[in-house]
Amino acid sequence: MNVFCLDDIERAIDATVQKYAEILDYYIKKKESEKDKASALSTVKVEKLREELLATLTDFCRHIFANSKFYETKPTSYSEALKRAHFLKQVIEDNDGYRIFYKNGKPIASEDTVQRVFRLTWFASPHDINSEVNNGRGPADYKVSFGSRDSTIVEFKLGSSTSLKKNLMNQAEIYKKASKSISDIKVILCYTKAEIAKVIRVLKGLKQENAENVIIIDATRKLSASRV
Repeated sequence: MNVFCLDDIERAIDATVQKYAEILDYYIKKKESEKDKASALSTVKVEKLREELLATLTDFCRHIFANSKFYETKPTSYSEALKRAHFLKQVIEDNDGYRIFYKNGKPIASEDTVQRVFRLTWFASPHDINSEVNNGRGPADYKVSFGSRDSTIVEFKLGSSTSLKKNLMNQAEIYKKASKSISDIKVILCYTKAEIAKVIRVLKGLKQENAENVIIIDATRKLSASRV
């Protein structure tokens, strides 16, 4: 039995074309005459695929619409800012983020430092965030906004601040009024357990101990897992 390799077949085709050049012309004409048929076939396949895909996606979207509030959920400046404040809290408390606030074992971060760290959490968001926004009553730490009707003031404080109670009572409300903001979030960084206890007492006195928009961040130094 004779076994032909690919090279043998290619050489035979080349030799035939060289000897009978008109064969190549017939082949080209045949392919050209069939191009409309091939194009029509491709169009049918694409149309079928499009219809199947659209039908599947349409059914999927209808299911989501009927069984969830997916399409009703729209991110607001408040929900975006609150989510990122909680992310900052998680990193500082659970992922050793507190370390950046210490040098040689001593706390070094000011309110300004915490503000700048918070700015790093803003990514992949359609919301606009601006620091030190001054609309007539002094600068707010941050104003997060999406258009003129959706804005949130974010203020940062240290638990050691002697004016913490006064600021919690008045400052955010003043900024909200001046900026026409409808929401505010307060983030309080504490270096010691005593500061955390103090902040909780202040919040209880203001009847805000369970307020969603007040975030207390525990930046106390943590023992390593091997020593716990």
